[in-house]
Amino acid sequence: MNQQQNPLNWFEDLVKEYPGAENYRSDVQNVERLVIEALDIADQARNQARDSAKKFLIDLLTSMWDKSSAYTTAVISVGYVALFTSWSATAGDIAPQFSRLVAVFGLSSLAVFVIFEVGKMVWQHVHVMALIRLIGHQGPAFDEAQNRYSSFSASSQKAHQWVWSIVLGLTLVLGMTSASVLVYANLERMFGL
Repeated sequence: MNQQQNPLNWFEDLVKEYPGAENYRSDVQNVERLVIEALDIADQARNQARDSAKKFLIDLLTSMWDKSSAYTTAVISVGYVALFTSWSATAGDIAPQFSRLVAVFGLSSLAVFVIFEVGKMVWQHVHVMALIRLIGHQGPAFDEAQNRYSSFSASSQKAHQWVWSIVLGLTLVLGMTSASVLVYANLERMFGL
């Protein structure tokens, strides 16, 4: 019997070698059916495990993203407080052109940041309303609505991350430019550069 040459017809090879094995054909077919069912169950279990792992990773990434976004927002907010406090304390002592540059860059940075935060609030509201509509569906309509929401959520999350990267870069460049001008103006005032 050579099962490696013809693994799908192994029983036929067995019957050729041992003609009495034909009496057990129905038992072998039942075993083969059970093996196929077991393989299907194993595939389903693997798919469920894979889906669970994906859901866990998505939840983990979402949590990490939310925490890093909140931390970044807090750091940027503290930076604005420090910048505008320093500027207001020294605005009368530095050259007017430097004071205006600090104000323009600092307020531009703050405006970009605030506009983004308002946009993010609207984005979150849209998602909450979509989830409320999703919860209202029953049966197969729920599955369809969940698929639509998942697709919508994934695409809007990518857009949100892309926009956040641009806003963060722009906010940092404008804010750091403002802070650099303020530091230079104070150094010039103190040391006559």
